[in-house]
Amino acid sequence: MPKPPQEFSAPAEQEREGPAGRVRHHSTPTEASTDPARRLHILAALERLAFDPQVKGGAERHITLRHILEGECWVLGEEYGLHVSDRALTETAYRHSPLLGLPVRAPAPAPPRTDGHGDAAGRMLSRAALLRHGERHHLIAEVKRVDLTLDMADFARACTYARAVREDPRFRDTPVTWDFWLIGKELDDTITQLTHQRDRAPGCAVSHPTYRMWVRTWDEIIRDCRERIHFYRERLDEEYTAP
Repeated sequence: MPKPPQEFSAPAEQEREGPAGRVRHHSTPTEASTDPARRLHILAALERLAFDPQVKGGAERHITLRHILEGECWVLGEEYGLHVSDRALTETAYRHSPLLGLPVRAPAPAPPRTDGHGDAAGRMLSRAALLRHGERHHLIAEVKRVDLTLDMADFARACTYARAVREDPRFRDTPVTWDFWLIGKELDDTITQLTHQRDRAPGCAVSHPTYRMWVRTWDEIIRDCRERIHFYRERLDEEYTAP
């Protein structure tokens, strides 16, 4: 199967040489929040990977998208900007990944799969943050293939997986709030209706005091990011031009 162009290649050791690797290597929370131009560059890379038919290697593109998100969690929302890697959370996320139809991450590096499914390490993103008084917040996202339309079967699997992770003994007695994301290129009509309700934010399919389930498209995510960046720029312009 054709490989993605070198600029979007994401092998573990080589990805630091491509844009995805450079973004992750140079990204810090302060840098990400104070450089709108850099953010727009990242969004352009995400948009090309998700939508440009000239980018080859479609089966691996979702893995590269996940690699970028790994270092740029602000893309999903400003509240995730300070989330970091957490070994316990990562191990728990991978351990329950068979519920999503994903093989568990191999202990040793394995060659990338070419059937478009990938393993848990290629499709899952997990990050954690400490909020207040010892309360933690956990983010887990599954990045689906860019040529798939998400449907209720995908959402049902995500809900089963989310429950298993929340009830895992490692976190059962820990004060944790959770956000679970399912990300794809398109949604079917049923999922679209479920994720666009008057009493919830767009994309939020389930809102519970301790967890939320999100299903969003790349178009929605990128559009929201651009709106936030433009708002930020306008406010800065007003601040610097005010008498």
